Formats: sequence, structure tokens, C-alpha cells
Amino acid sequence: MAYMNLHVRGLRDRWQSPEGRQLQIMIVDTIRSGAGIERIVPKSFPGATEIEGLVDLRGVNLQHLKGVHACLHYVCLDHAILDGCDLTGADLQFSTLRYASLGGACLQSSAFIGVDASDAILDSADCESAMMNSAVFSRASFRRANLRRCDLSWSKLNSCCLVESVIACADLYLADLREADLSMADLAGTDLQHAKLEGAVLDSARFSDS
Repeated sequence: MAYMNLHVRGLRDRWQSPEGRQLQIMIVDTIRSGAGIERIVPKSFPGATEIEGLVDLRGVNLQHLKGVHACLHYVCLDHAILDGCDLTGADLQFSTLRYASLGGACLQSSAFIGVDASDAILDSADCESAMMNSAVFSRASFRRANLRRCDLSWSKLNSCCLVESVIACADLYLADLREADLSMADLAGTDLQHAKLEGAVLDSARFSDS
């Protein structure tokens, strides 16, 4: 997949340059401090001018970052590596995380409102009580993820992998789960009445605490 002039490899390789390494250190320090990163990426950084209205962090490796209550709204994190991050209570509203990897990340009580995380990997992520409404998670993988008490209303979860995930007591009002795989998912206490479930796989899914 190309983003105008940069391909995925180029998006990641740019962070290995001396400028990219120094910039990554600044980004980590800023995120840990809880400050915003709106002006941290210079326009001279390769590919930065391709993104309008969002901070360009495409392809960055922030694996295992401790960013509790991080301010990451309006940030482009497409293809970013965020596995094992602690982003408890983080603000990611209106950011993009297309093809990003967040396996095993702690995202409890974080805000994903309006996010586009199509094709992202969130396997085994802890998203309990996260606000993920009006977001796009088409084709994303939430295998064995904890989505207990998540607000997923109005979100697109079509063709998602939710195998063995915990979605108990979640808000799925008008959520689009068409063609999603919910095999062996825990849906106890979740109202599916208004969710779109055409073509969804619900084999061995659990619907009650009994």
C-alpha cells in the first residue's frame, strides 16, 4: 500500500535515520509527559507534508510505551507498532490507526471516538470501558481482546475477527458487525437487538452468565 510518495517500508525506515531516531525520543518524552504533539514533527521530515490536519507518526515503533492519559488525538498512526503499550485513559479521538499493531496493549478507558482503525491488530488488547463509538474497525482483529463495557455504538466492525473476545455488557447499539467472526465470544449482558449482524459467525458464543 502506498501513501502518495512513501510505501510502508519507507514509512518505517525514515524513523531509523539520525533525524528519525532523535524525533522518536522527543515523541516518547512528550507522550509520557501528557503534552500534545501537534507541532513536534517538522515539515522537513520525509513524508510529513503528505498528511494534512494530522500529526504524521505513520510507521513509528512505540512498542511497550507507557503513555497513561496520553494526548494522541488527530494523529496519523497508520502502520505504527504499538504492541504492549500502556495507553490507559489515552485520548486518540479522530486519529487514524489503519494497519497499526496494538497486540496486548492496555487501552482501558481510552477514547477512540471517530478513529479509523481499519485492518488494525488488537489481539489480546485490554480495551475495558473504552469509548470506541462512531469509529471504524473494519477487518480489524480483536482475537481474545477484552472489550467488556466498551461503547461500540455506531461503530463499523464489519468483517472483524472477534474470536474468543470478551464483549460482555458492551454497548453495540447500531454497531455494524456484518460478516464479523464472533465465535466463542463472551456476549453476556450485551444487547444485540439493534446491532447489524447479517452474515456474522456466532458459533459457540456465550450470551448469558449461566
